Amino acid sequence: MRGSRSAHSRQQKREVQSRGGAHSAFHSISTQPLREKKAKVIKNLKYLEDENQRLTDFMKKLGVLVEKIKHKGALIKHDIASECDNLVKIIEKKKRSMMYQVDKQQSAKVRELEVQLTGCRRVFSSSHSVVVRTNRDLQHLSSQAFLNKGDILIAE
Repeated sequence: MRGSRSAHSRQQKREVQSRGGAHSAFHSISTQPLREKKAKVIKNLKYLEDENQRLTDFMKKLGVLVEKIKHKGALIKHDIASECDNLVKIIEKKKRSMMYQVDKQQSAKVRELEVQLTGCRRVFSSSHSVVVRTNRDLQHLSSQAFLNKGDILIAE
């Protein structure tokens, strides 16, 4: 019996399969939602692809902006360095001019003071000679001669 049962169940399976299978009614019912889901997935996939493309384009624009900013930054740095170098040159030129003026004024003042100093030395030397001579004469003169000499010195 056993052999006939398995032969019988095989026979039933073949009949069901020849008629479209036991699941043929299920397939016809579930095919519609599957198609709708597939359409939604395709639609979502297309949307995602479009969004990815927009994102790629946006990233390219950002990359271009980054490069422009770097380039402009380099130009600005160059301009700043150039301007600072020019300012340093102007300041150095002004410094040399001011130092020259100070040196020139200092030299003029020193010459003027040296002339005055030379005159003072001459006067000092003369007055010192008078003091030395007078002290020497005082030691050798009598009181009467001292008074006569004093009158002569006062008159000069």
